Order: sequence, then structure tokens, then C-alpha cells
Amino acid sequence: MKEIAYYYPAPYWLAEEGDWIKSLLLFFDEVAIPLPDYMRGRHRDADPSLAGPLEERGILRILEPKEWIDAEVAETLADIMVELLAVGVFDGFNPLES
Repeated sequence: MKEIAYYYPAPYWLAEEGDWIKSLLLFFDEVAIPLPDYMRGRHRDADPSLAGPLEERGILRILEPKEWIDAEVAETLADIMVELLAVGVFDGFNPLES
């Protein structure tokens, strides 16, 4: 069974971040990225020296959200987010203050 690293939060990495992907491949068989169909090819544009060759060799797995998120999953995720917002989990969180 292959072990797959899931690269997130961005759907793809930039050329200067390629070392992270190379490090992941020391420990995992593949890297997977969530890439909606409207962003197709952007991962190769962002890092042509790494993304293209990895994809050609079958080491980069593209996860199309429309293929694995159906209406039931989307509704469940929305319910969870509403609950998290209602209880104030994100109060005071400002990602720009890092």
C-alpha cells in the first residue's frame, strides 16, 4: 500500500517551496494536492522543474474536489464550519499577523 503525503493549505507549491516536496518524498511514496479543474495546470506553471516531472512519473497525485466531495460531504462540512464559527473558535484569529 502506498503512503501518500497530502500537501495543504495551498493547492500547489511555488518553485521556491519545492524543497518541502522533495523532503516529503523521502518519507512518502507520493504527494497529493487538491487541485480544482479550473486551476488545472497551475501547479506546473508554479514549479515547472518539479511538478511536471513528478506528475509524469506518477508521484504527484492530483485530487479533483468534484470527484470526492459530494453534496452530503459539502453539507456536513458547512454544518461543522457554522458550529465552529458559532462557538467562537476563530475569534481573534488573524492570519495576517503571523
